[in-house]
Amino acid sequence: MEIHGEAQEPQGALVKRLLGGEGTRQDAEAASRNFDRWMREVWGGREELALAHCVNALAEAWGGGWGSVPERDSTQHVWLFTFLCPSREDLEVEAAGYVEVVRNNGGSEAIARRCRLVRGLPA
Repeated sequence: MEIHGEAQEPQGALVKRLLGGEGTRQDAEAASRNFDRWMREVWGGREELALAHCVNALAEAWGGGWGSVPERDSTQHVWLFTFLCPSREDLEVEAAGYVEVVRNNGGSEAIARRCRLVRGLPA
């Protein structure tokens, strides 16, 4: 996909840099624009609908463990998963992939803590 004649970098690459502390202001701005476009084009601007579908997909992918994730952490996972702009058609597959990445990269608590830090929230 192109934006104003420029090749668009994948959202996952931008988010990875941002979470890794290597992201630039331009990365953050591009990621935000991508998210806004995803919300408009994929969900018709209906944020509540997008969140409901993403939460359901994450809960399913997490299995019985989703209920044991503290709300403070689960909200960060919902934020991060939606910020990755998953495909509506492959939402369940992408949620399963997300959960696998979380489990293989420090676990739920560590990823949620990193999200809070990046977002300027109390760790």
